[in-house]
Amino acid sequence: MEALPDLKNVMQEQQAMAAAANTVIGTAVQFAGDQARAAKAQADKEVINFSTADNAVANAQKNLNAVLANTDSSPDGRY
Repeated sequence: MEALPDLKNVMQEQQAMAAAANTVIGTAVQFAGDQARAAKAQADKEVINFSTADNAVANAQKNLNAVLANTDSSPDGRY
């Protein structure tokens, strides 16, 4: 008859493996969350940059319209 493995040692090894797996999973979840937060922060920053660029274009168009309006108002049309 073969000797049976020591059940206490087998259980301790299983518990150690489960604890190690939980550590790896927890670290992976935390890393994924950190990456998602960083991506959202970058996206929010780009939205602000886009909004700023939109405002700059609107201001440039407003200034151009003002220049064109002044050009057309001179007696000879040359500003």
